[in-house]
Amino acid sequence: MQSNLHSVGTVFFNRDTWSESFLPELESVSDTYILTVSLNLLYNKYMPGIRSEEIVLLTENQIPMDTAWLFPEYEFHSMNLEDHQGVIIERILERGSWGQIRWLFKTYGETLVADWVRKHGFRLLSKRSFALWRLTLGIEGFTAPSWAIAAKEMEPW
Repeated sequence: MQSNLHSVGTVFFNRDTWSESFLPELESVSDTYILTVSLNLLYNKYMPGIRSEEIVLLTENQIPMDTAWLFPEYEFHSMNLEDHQGVIIERILERGSWGQIRWLFKTYGETLVADWVRKHGFRLLSKRSFALWRLTLGIEGFTAPSWAIAAKEMEPW
């Protein structure tokens, strides 16, 4: 078994790393679930140091398969990493799992993600998420238009 992307404690897979017989076309959510369970069993046997929740399956567009629910208004399989960079960063920082967040930083890098949080985080992330990522990434100054400040003041913490 091979993976083409690897991060500390997390393995990312895409279709190219497996034979067609092992990764058939996934036609439904249940197919995805069955594949995920099968991979979890394989990794428990062959890679015992990796927890099953850290396995991230990538679609052909190199975006984690289990993030499709974060983009209901998009045709998920036609999204790409460059054109949809902002919305991918936003949704994964706000609602992603730890495996997806690791993938995000592996894919875009800490500098680019921090720059996005600095420029867009105040407007597009919840107060709680924005505070977390500012602290985590060491961001002191950020962009906050006056209309966005007024709108955020009305939101509960």
